[in-house]
Amino acid sequence: MSTGRLNALPYDASWGSANDSEGQQLTTEIMKERYFVLKYSGDEDYPIALCLYDENGTPVVVDQSDRLLEGSRIGLEKNVTLTATAKKYMKETYADGVEGVMALCKVGKADSNGMYFISKNKFGYYLSGNQGRGIGEKIVWESTAKKTTVKELAAMTDYSSHQLTAGEFAVMYQANGEAVTDMPEDQVKQGGQPLTLSSKVPKRSGYTFTGWNTRADGSGTTYAAGGTYTSIELRPCMQRGIAIMSPVCLR
Repeated sequence: MSTGRLNALPYDASWGSANDSEGQQLTTEIMKERYFVLKYSGDEDYPIALCLYDENGTPVVVDQSDRLLEGSRIGLEKNVTLTATAKKYMKETYADGVEGVMALCKVGKADSNGMYFISKNKFGYYLSGNQGRGIGEKIVWESTAKKTTVKELAAMTDYSSHQLTAGEFAVMYQANGEAVTDMPEDQVKQGGQPLTLSSKVPKRSGYTFTGWNTRADGSGTTYAAGGTYTSIELRPCMQRGIAIMSPVCLR
């Protein structure tokens, strides 16, 4: 298992509860032009290898990369979270071996806003997915949040492509149907600030695009492509910091 890239900013959540966030484990500066990849470690006790990569696809390694915390062991075989089983499996399975590995983790909780892992050395990592967090901010999980399996994590593709900081939210666009083309890229909404939605209009044979809606059946709030809005309604059924913009397409 290896997921696609995750651009999320990581937060320290090391107090034994996924509801606590007591500061960023890695700073925004350290994460600049970097992203995460989740890999299967080969160790069933700690199956997730949380790996850090530079924008050019090079794994981050302490003695080869800059902008890392003093004493960091990212990408080194002497990383205290690496087990003998994981080292052997990863070196035999991946071209990068253990390079880029920040921590081996147990599978944690996940919802639309982020995911949580517990590392072998008992640190907690929360990756913000669609909502930025402030230092010390309490993480409130959606009611649908649950412990996830390795297979489910590998299938997660609906997180923002942006690194979101405190007060920022992702505005995601969903196709709401088959064979939809020309979909806009997701955007970042600053809390309390106006946002101009993408003017790009999706296309689907036999349908006419009439706007974006916060519900797939068109019963939510409708927004115009290219329109500017200070307040964008959140989906009330999910209670999350993300507006899912579904096209209302009529024959």
